[in-house]
Amino acid sequence: MAISTYCSIFNDEVLDGAIDMIVSQTNPAIIICYGVRTRNASSWSCFSTVEKSSEARAYDLLIVIHDDARTNDLAVHNIIEQINKDDFRITAVVHNIRGVQEAMRNGSFFFNHVYAEGKKLYCPNPVHFSLCKIERPEKDRAPAIEAQWNKWFGLSKKFLNGASYYLENGCADLASFMLHQAVEHA
Repeated sequence: MAISTYCSIFNDEVLDGAIDMIVSQTNPAIIICYGVRTRNASSWSCFSTVEKSSEARAYDLLIVIHDDARTNDLAVHNIIEQINKDDFRITAVVHNIRGVQEAMRNGSFFFNHVYAEGKKLYCPNPVHFSLCKIERPEKDRAPAIEAQWNKWFGLSKKFLNGASYYLENGCADLASFMLHQAVEHA
């Protein structure tokens, strides 16, 4: 199966090979990339004469499978796990066509935005998705998000104060637990 010319947008042969493998084993309806991250790392040690450099790439994909497909989302994730390496990772959201269409009709910001703005890597036959005009959800949810933040951050500060109290009173184990809770709730 031929891959859409969109794949060359990232100029990544490893991604092209991964898409080929996913397509040949699952025959998806469409694959859309909605995020790419590249991380460069270098390391040096006085105990080694070699300076090491590496680059790791990660792609976020929406993989839409046919409603009548014999392949389910678990099978797609298993294939992706075979593809993933230390320097190359795919994180996939896998849904069937009907589920994506329903979510888009119901105003899902995620699916509408990914379909409208994402990079289509594979789309052999155009799939009809009805886009909904929706606003970013943060505008409506800002007060609720701020209230949640205040609640959990306030609790986190109390755990931090508790950790200080226990540390000053020689209870390092309880101080450690309280610090763990502070970080978890922040």
